[in-house]
Amino acid sequence: MYEVADIVLVQRSVKFPDIIPVIIQVCSRCLWNHVALIVDGNETIVQAHRKGVTKDDLLDFEDYPVVVLRTNLTEQQKQKIVDYAIRQVGKKFNWFTAVGLSYARGTRPACTDLIR
Repeated sequence: MYEVADIVLVQRSVKFPDIIPVIIQVCSRCLWNHVALIVDGNETIVQAHRKGVTKDDLLDFEDYPVVVLRTNLTEQQKQKIVDYAIRQVGKKFNWFTAVGLSYARGTRPACTDLIR
C-alpha cells in the first residue's frame, strides 16, 4: 500500500503542554500539522518532532487522520530523499521553522525540512 518516499501528512491531536501542532495549524492555515517520510518497505518513517528527528513506525499515527502523498520521482531521486532523511535522525528539532520562522534554518530540521 505504501511506497518508499511516500509523504505522510498527519492531523495530530493536541495534548497539553504540546501546543506546537496548534501553532503550526495557525501559522500555516492548514488542517495538517505534521509530516513524515516513509523510508522503507516496512512502513518505517522518519519524522521530526519535539523529541528530535526519529525513525519510527507508521503505526504511530493509526489513531490520527492521515493523507499519503506519492510522488512520481525516479527511484534514484527517492533514494536520495530517503538517505537525506535518515542522516537527520538524532538531530534536535528546529522549533523556529516549525512555527513559520524560516529564517532560523540551520542544522536542526523541522518535520517539513525532511521532504523539501
